[in-house]
Amino acid sequence: MSGGKFALPALAAGLLVQMLMAQQAAGVAAGALRGEAEDEERRKSLEEGRNRFRFQLRDAHSQIAEPDALYPAHRVRLQAMHDEILAAIEQAATERELWQAAGSIPHLLADIGTARMNQRFHAESEARHTEHRLQHRLDDLRRGLEQIGASEIGALDPAGGDAARRALAAAEAAVAANGADAASLLETAAEAIALHARRGADKQVERMARAAEQERAATEIRAILAGLRRDPMIARWQAGALARLESAEMPAAGEAPAELAAVRDQAAAMVKAASDAQLRADTRDYISRSIARSLSEMGFVVSEPAPEHPGHPATATVLQAASASGKAILVSVPVEGEVWYEVDGYAKTTSAGLSGDVVLACDEGERVLQEMHARLEEEFQVGMSEIWWEGKDPNRNLRRADSLPALTASGRDAGR
Repeated sequence: MSGGKFALPALAAGLLVQMLMAQQAAGVAAGALRGEAEDEERRKSLEEGRNRFRFQLRDAHSQIAEPDALYPAHRVRLQAMHDEILAAIEQAATERELWQAAGSIPHLLADIGTARMNQRFHAESEARHTEHRLQHRLDDLRRGLEQIGASEIGALDPAGGDAARRALAAAEAAVAANGADAASLLETAAEAIALHARRGADKQVERMARAAEQERAATEIRAILAGLRRDPMIARWQAGALARLESAEMPAAGEAPAELAAVRDQAAAMVKAASDAQLRADTRDYISRSIARSLSEMGFVVSEPAPEHPGHPATATVLQAASASGKAILVSVPVEGEVWYEVDGYAKTTSAGLSGDVVLACDEGERVLQEMHARLEEEFQVGMSEIWWEGKDPNRNLRRADSLPALTASGRDAGR
């Protein structure tokens, strides 16, 4: 509205406090929506992890329950261990608790492997079948070491694997030579293989702990994003920032905790920016409605305030008022800055100012706007600065406001 009249609005302190309180209430409601969405994402991730670990335990249970695969005493111990882990997994209320419970799964699987490796030896020892007992023991140890070597556990303990293979080679030589120390060397090899499995399981637990930290951070990032998507003020004012945050790749292993802190900071900044923008928009809308009602009370037919650029939440709100005599006032209220007026049908005059410049006046239109300003201040606690326009005589006896917002002690001490 270039060339029009303008004035700076200022809300009375009491009104501004009311608007801030309303904004805080809206922020609490939006925060509740974000919290609900975050919790939903956390529950979803928790159940996905629980199902993954249930599957691993089903495999372990199948090995324990396989007929003749385990010595009875071993089966009882391993089944109890399985049941304890499963109960902890089912009862886990957070991802942290879930991963802590699942940290025992590698040791369970390692113990199952060791127990299966020893099963035939115990069975044949009890039955006193000694003719091929040492060879069978050697075969079982070979299979056990091969199974460990083919698993992640074996790869995680290469030094232990080398030691187990050396011990097994010594036992093989003794069995082949029918040496007196063959049984002893076989047990040494069995202990080395069991230690290898246990150390590999320990390494796997350490790896799981790192993975748990990564996954928990990734879950929190997804939860924060889900919460931001649920927040209507973010959708209105920070859609672009949210889209950029969502398009960022999930952090690589080891980077998630640091990335989580950055995402939290960004999310907090977005929430604050959206809240500030909404307060400015609420202020714009309140001033627009107040102007519309004031002009209507003055006998104008006033259009409904509408966005100057539909679809852009930060756009100015415009309205038009027409009198019975055909005179019109067009008003534009921005989210920040001066309220602009364009008057039509009111007589304008030009004259020479004291400095020799040509000055422009529109006394009738100015009086109408001053009356409207008085109503705004009296009824709606919106104080307006001196009306100004390009070409106005600077020596006119009217005060100018120079900032927005400017808190006033009451609704009567602004715009005088």
